[in-house]
Amino acid sequence: MGTRFNAVFPFCNDELGERIFTLIKNELNRIENKYSYFDRNSFLFRINKSAYLNEFWLDEETYDLLIYCRDYNSLTKGKFDITLRPIIESLNEEQGGYNQFGNKLGFKNIIINTAKKSIRFENELVRIDFGAIGKGYALQRINKYLDEFEIKEAFISFGGSSLLTKGKHPNGNCWKVSIPDLNNQSEPSHVFNINDASLSISSNYYYGDSGKLKYKNSLIDPDSYKPLKEKKLSAVYSDSPLEAELLSTGIILLDKDEIEKIIKSKPGMKFLTVNDKNGVVEKEFYE
Repeated sequence: MGTRFNAVFPFCNDELGERIFTLIKNELNRIENKYSYFDRNSFLFRINKSAYLNEFWLDEETYDLLIYCRDYNSLTKGKFDITLRPIIESLNEEQGGYNQFGNKLGFKNIIINTAKKSIRFENELVRIDFGAIGKGYALQRINKYLDEFEIKEAFISFGGSSLLTKGKHPNGNCWKVSIPDLNNQSEPSHVFNINDASLSISSNYYYGDSGKLKYKNSLIDPDSYKPLKEKKLSAVYSDSPLEAELLSTGIILLDKDEIEKIIKSKPGMKFLTVNDKNGVVEKEFYE
């Protein structure tokens, strides 16, 4: 998945730790090989190649994952969308971006037959990309291994933006995760205290090795097909790593009223949004 994976098992002996980590690596490879957008041998590549021309039957795992994406697309008023990769590729290649796609992208262009567990694309431009949820889904699967081996304490970081915890830190009553300030990376904007839960962080920028701010084109507004330019960050705390990943991507594009509606329907979850509006940082915390 093109990123670093770190796992800490504080009270696990070496033999068991190696066994668990081997299982985790095998599962990560399985998910990568099956759902890679770029691998021509992946199951997802076959879907993207064939689903416009013909109805495509899904296996149980892929069908469940797609239904999950559909439900959260609805919950976030369409802001979480797995069909926007063609726009990102166009922007990266400087081909004019959103102008060429009209109204041909968006989850509405994926036709799901729930009786047959099959899909069809409405036009030749539609593609599915699970990149926005891949790490969250992988952590969801990994969590089952930790439960099977009765791992009570663990801290797993997938790329630094998708986190899974079990139990608490050996020297405290929780795992503490600091969200850096938008304009000063050495200062915290917020600190999450996490026990047996997950945290997903989304943003449209990163700081390079030189410390210079760089924007990403990967956060696209499905309504305008335009990349988010205002510097923003969102973080979601949830019992489910997959749910956290889906919502952190979605809420970064929602206004306060819509976020408040979602948090009311999700007891136990916590949301953080941080926006930089012309140098003025605005922070909202929801629980």
